[in-house]
Amino acid sequence: MSAPLPPMHAALSLLGTMAGQYLAAQSQGPAAQSQAAAQQPVPSTSKPRQAPQTNTANLCNVCNAKPKYFDGKKTYPYCGRSCAAKVQNKPTPANSPPKRGRNGKAAAANMCDYCHKQPKYNDGTTTHSFCGKTCAQKAKAAGAAPATAKPAKNGCLLCGKSVKKGHFCSQACTSKAEKRAPVLLEVPHSHDTFKNVADQFKTSWRHQTACPTVRRVYKVIGDRSSINKYEAYRFGAGIYTSSTSSKSNDYSTNMKPSNLKAILLNKVVVGKGYKMTQDNSSLTGPPPGYDSVLAEVKPGGSLNYDELVCYTENAIRPSYLVMYDA
Repeated sequence: MSAPLPPMHAALSLLGTMAGQYLAAQSQGPAAQSQAAAQQPVPSTSKPRQAPQTNTANLCNVCNAKPKYFDGKKTYPYCGRSCAAKVQNKPTPANSPPKRGRNGKAAAANMCDYCHKQPKYNDGTTTHSFCGKTCAQKAKAAGAAPATAKPAKNGCLLCGKSVKKGHFCSQACTSKAEKRAPVLLEVPHSHDTFKNVADQFKTSWRHQTACPTVRRVYKVIGDRSSINKYEAYRFGAGIYTSSTSSKSNDYSTNMKPSNLKAILLNKVVVGKGYKMTQDNSSLTGPPPGYDSVLAEVKPGGSLNYDELVCYTENAIRPSYLVMYDA
């Protein structure tokens, strides 16, 4: 059993212990201080990191999900054909005005050839003649067959290629048109035929009323058997025609309200015509030795405008359908 240390010895022992602990702490150096510092929470002054923003200007205008298509030279507003087709098929609001060009005229060339209200359908590669299947079927049922390509000036009414003479560029197009017969082929405004037909209509308008504007002209394509009968006609047993367009207009009546009226410009075989200046309602055919009746305007006569009467349908065939302001 050890004896208790004197007070002086106890104090010296305590100082020695404290000195040993101090020297041990100093021997560990900055590493220990760094470890201690790491255990202390450090207040953060940095701002929270934000998610990167996407540049929406480079995204497709329709889906807003995929980047716009770039072909190496030009950046398009859509990511591909599917989104481009969606824009083409988007219906136009009924109360929205048609798009206009720089000259202020409606861009009618881009509107459906049948309803003229909706834009033509584009499948991403080709712009078709109609806005959709409904108008295409209605046009087919009505017998109206638009040109498959935009005809050049005086181009083929079927394919649009240049034509040396007539309305078709080749026998192939002529045959195709005849196979569709009876059919109407629209004549473009730039075609010389449109001008010729419109001029005939205008110069032969002899009434005192203002001559209306011709809006459309259609070439009438008849079937071959009908044409053969017409070409073979020389005699026969009445169908009234006139070289005065305003006279024919008197007999053009719309069964339903419309902004347009229509007359036919016909080819007629006159043969040997019998000239008359007075009405004769008892006639059932031309006098013996004649093929038709020519009703002429003469002083003292009963007619105000000329008329040509033939007595068989084989003597007449429609050539153009003329649409004009009512």
